[in-house]
Amino acid sequence: MVKMLWRKAIIIAVLLVVGIFFLTIQLDKANPWARYSEESRALRVLVNAFAVANHGYHVDFFGIDDNDFDIHSSSGTISLRISARSPYLKFTPQWNAFPAVIYMNSPASMKTPLLDKTLTVQAIDDIGSTREGHKHVARNLLRSLGPSLLATAVVKLNTPMDERGMDMIWTDRIDAVVLGRGNEENMKPVTWAGGACGAMGFDCDSAGGSRLREFQRWVAVLEDEDRDALKAFGLELNELREYASDGLVQGFVVTAKPDDLQKLIDDSRIQWLRVTDVFVDR
Repeated sequence: MVKMLWRKAIIIAVLLVVGIFFLTIQLDKANPWARYSEESRALRVLVNAFAVANHGYHVDFFGIDDNDFDIHSSSGTISLRISARSPYLKFTPQWNAFPAVIYMNSPASMKTPLLDKTLTVQAIDDIGSTREGHKHVARNLLRSLGPSLLATAVVKLNTPMDERGMDMIWTDRIDAVVLGRGNEENMKPVTWAGGACGAMGFDCDSAGGSRLREFQRWVAVLEDEDRDALKAFGLELNELREYASDGLVQGFVVTAKPDDLQKLIDDSRIQWLRVTDVFVDR
C-alpha cells in the first residue's frame, strides 16, 4: 500500500512538472517577448538585433539610460532613444536624435518609426544583389567636393574577404562592416557598427576594436530560443552563425575626406564604391 502511494505521488509529481513545462511554452508562444522582460537580456539580444538590421538608425549604446530604454514585455513594446541617419545626400549634420517606440507585435513582425530608406541603406541592400555600381560617377562626385567636407561611402568588395584583407585596403576607421543578407523574403542585410563594448550587454572588450570579432562575440551569446525574436527584426539565427563562423565581409561603410575615398576607387579589390552622404567636417 505504501509503495503504491509512493508510485502515485511520483506519477503526479512528474505530471505536474510536465504540465508546468508545457504551460510555460504556451505562455512564451502567447507572448514571445516575455523572456526579454529583464533589461539586460533585452539589451543584449533585441537592441543589438535592431542595430544590426537597421543601419538607417543609430543606437547610442553609451547614452542609454532608464529614461531612454524601457521594455514592456506584456504589451510587446520597447521605448528606445535612437537617431535617424541622413536620408538624402545633403550638407547637414550626420544625424539627429529623437525618442521612438519600437512596436514588436508578434514573432513575425515589428514596426519602427517610418522613414525614407537612406542612400546608405539602399547601397548596403545592393551589396547583396547583382546591381552594379559605376566608379566614374563616384570619382566625379568626390572630385567636386571641397576639403572642408566629409563623405560617407559604401564599398562592395570583389570577393568576400576576412578582416585582415579588408584592413589592407582601408587602414582608417570603418563605420560598419557588411556581412551578408538572408535569402528569404523580408530578410535584412546584416551589418555591424559596434564600437560600444561595455554598453551593449555582452562582453566584447577582448575583440580589441575588431568589428568582425565584436560581431562574433554577439552571435556567441544568442540562443536557439532567440530565433523568433531575431526573425521579427529580419534576421535568421542560422545565417548569423554562418557569417560569424565564416569570418568574411562582403563590404564596408566608411566616412572620410573625399581625397582619401578617391584612392579606394582604383583599387582592383573593390567592385564599386557609392557615395551616399556628404556633410561638413566639424
